[in-house]
Order: sequence, then structure tokens, then C-alpha cells
Amino acid sequence: MSYQKYFAKRAVIHTLTLIILSLIISQIGKTLYPDWYIILFTDYTWWIIFIVASYLGYKKYRDLCDLSNRWDFIYNLKQEEMSYAKLEKLAVSTGIRREAIDKKIDILKSLSPIPLLLFIAGIYINNQNILSKEILIFSKKLLLGDILMYLGIGTPVVYLYFLFASYKAYENISYQLSEYKGESIVMKEIYSNNKDKKQ
Repeated sequence: MSYQKYFAKRAVIHTLTLIILSLIISQIGKTLYPDWYIILFTDYTWWIIFIVASYLGYKKYRDLCDLSNRWDFIYNLKQEEMSYAKLEKLAVSTGIRREAIDKKIDILKSLSPIPLLLFIAGIYINNQNILSKEILIFSKKLLLGDILMYLGIGTPVVYLYFLFASYKAYENISYQLSEYKGESIVMKEIYSNNKDKKQ
């Protein structure tokens, strides 16, 4: 229970840190780019920031709990008969999951936003007349040039988030795989030594 309280504290600190960083960034933006601040940092934006920060804090808590539970699981599994065989089975299934994440990363790489960014850059360079066209979005009139700018900034941010999240998942599952493989080798060696002593 004490571990869960510690993990919850870490998660709350993580969430508050993200919110404070968002406040600092918004104040810098308000000072340097007041027009953009009015458009970007609406009530909806702050709700989104709060929800995302809370989700990331909860994810931090779950990751810490999962790590602790996995250590407990491995420890308990090592007390069982033929534990090395069970650990090897876990290593195989974890390896399959890692391959799936690896394929997901390959798909994300093929969906690079660079062509979209080049398209937006082409509009800015060759069609500057249409950039001043007004479009109504959420009861607000925005210039097409501003929309393209937000799209040009937002798309890479979202893309990089999913890419780095996938890399993080790959890193975590690779760590799990090394844990299972390492422990299975150790337990197999112990099992073999004990078997030799009995003979």
C-alpha cells in the first residue's frame, strides 16, 4: 500500500509539473504573441491541457504500478517448479508483442508529415493571395494562412507524440523481454545444478 501512495505522489507531481509548464508557456506566449495567445489559449485549450496532463499523470502511475507488479510476479514465479520454462514462454509472447510494436513504428515512419509540410510551404510561397481568405470555425473567423500555420505546427507535434510513445513502448517491452530471458537463464542454471546434486 505504501508503494501505491508513493506512486500516486509521483503521478500528482508529474501532472502538476505539466500544468505549471503549460502556464509558463502560455504567459510567455501572451507577452510575445498576444494575438496568437487569444486564439490558441481558449477555455477549451485549458480543458484539453488539464485532461492531457491528468491522463499522462495517470499513465505514470499505471507504469510504476505495472513495473512493481511485474517484479512481484517474477519473484513469485521463481518460487515455482520449472519456473524457467514459464519464464521462457513469457519471453516468447513478449517478443511477439515487441515485433507488433516494431511494425507500428515502421507504419508511423511511412506516414511522415513532411509531404504535408511541403504542401503548406508551397501554398505560402506560391499562393499568398488566398492566405488572407477568412474561414468560419467555432464561430470565429480565422485566416486560411493562420489555419495552415496551426496545421503545420500541430501535425508534427501529434505525429512526434505518437512516434515517441511507440518508441517508449518498444523500449519498455524490450526491457521486459530482457528481464524474462535473463531470469529464465538463471533459473534454468539453478534447476540444472540442483538436478545434478540429486543425482
